Amino acid sequence: MTAGLLQASAYVDGREAVAETDLSVLTHVLWDSPAQRPTVEREVLNLVDPDAKEALDLADAIEELETQLDAMAGQSRESLSEWVIKNAHHNLAMTGKRLERLRGEAANAGRSTAAIDRITDRRRRSHGRPRHRRSVPCDLTRPLPEGERSGRAERAGA
Repeated sequence: MTAGLLQASAYVDGREAVAETDLSVLTHVLWDSPAQRPTVEREVLNLVDPDAKEALDLADAIEELETQLDAMAGQSRESLSEWVIKNAHHNLAMTGKRLERLRGEAANAGRSTAAIDRITDRRRRSHGRPRHRRSVPCDLTRPLPEGERSGRAERAGA
């Protein structure tokens, strides 16, 4: 079954022979439970596609930022804004730039960009989504307007 899957991958990609890059399809079948999938994906991609492995590392960094934001549930808008400015904005910007470079390097080398594209899409979807009942949607990709950076400017005018 695995050989047929690899041959199908090569065929769909327009090749008559299986190549190393076809091994990445194994990430979809070499696990018994959904909890095992990330580990299998990381190990297979580490062997087959180092670009995808680095992209998965960047996905872990994005997930860590989301976890930190979730832990801040119920905090004031000012606290959330300060955290975004000090932590999330820079880290997400650097992650986005690295994903862009990885994609370019992979495309130029003729390697698949599927895993990188999937993580880039996830990064985009994670921005601007409402996080908590008491918080407002927070776009982590753009700086806050000057009046919202400290909260003091808004209060001073009120």
